[in-house]
Amino acid sequence: MPLSRQLFLNLFALWFNMHKFERSPRQGKSPYELAGIEVGTDDWLILVGFPPD
Repeated sequence: MPLSRQLFLNLFALWFNMHKFERSPRQGKSPYELAGIEVGTDDWLILVGFPPD
């Protein structure tokens, strides 16, 4: 698999794992929160190096 595809998949996985569920019994929690993983922020862009607004 070319490197660019793998990097895209890595970003997608990070985004998905950081987003909060809007519906379901897991409403208001992200997959990381449900797994007990503390990343220090709710913004995935900060984790990849973009400055906060």
